Amino acid sequence: MNGVTVYQLTPCQTDIREKSNAAALTRDFAIFDGWVFGDTINAVKRLARNRQLPMSPGTSSYLSSYNEKILNTKPKERRYSYKTKLFGKFTTVTLFFTKLSKQLYKIEATLHVMKLKPEERKYFYESLYSQLTDKYGKATNVRKSQNNNGSVLGSISDLLTRNITETLIGSNLVWAISANSQVSLNYKKNYQVMSSYKLVYTNKAFARRHDAETSRAIRNRTDRAISQDRNRF
Repeated sequence: MNGVTVYQLTPCQTDIREKSNAAALTRDFAIFDGWVFGDTINAVKRLARNRQLPMSPGTSSYLSSYNEKILNTKPKERRYSYKTKLFGKFTTVTLFFTKLSKQLYKIEATLHVMKLKPEERKYFYESLYSQLTDKYGKATNVRKSQNNNGSVLGSISDLLTRNITETLIGSNLVWAISANSQVSLNYKKNYQVMSSYKLVYTNKAFARRHDAETSRAIRNRTDRAISQDRNRF
């Protein structure tokens, strides 16, 4: 359509209430690897079938080819993963969905670089950082901004803590994609020895919905359990 690739989703009658926000999704709205925040699990499964992705329930993927039977084995699962290649590196992609409405709110892409030499990892990381900065602007180091309390002693303490944290534990570099969406990249000072680099795409509005739905599910489950045994104590 006018030179733009369009993915047309046509849900069955029983799935109409769970369809995506738009019936026709173009690459212009895709946040990562063709996925769109707000898509339902059923919509993603249809696209996985169309693309023949080796997707499976959970946070790890052991499949080498598409298998619809395995894809549908855990209807209560809210995480689905597949393996692919990104920038020539083996990558595990995990899609996260909201608890009740089953909408995509987060995407994690873990690029495995263990087999690269340290100098190759260093150049690859810096190239990845540069690509994200060129696309989304300046990044924010989350832990740096959270630890700044303005005092001299505080600044010294923050500096020491920050250096230790970034060397041993690491932090996240965050780029704003839009008012509601962001992408982060894990960071350590010695990033050239890290075994993997993780990109995390998050839609904050859908993430808040997931938190609210999870809390509601916990409350409902607890209330039912207490109600069932209220005469036992």
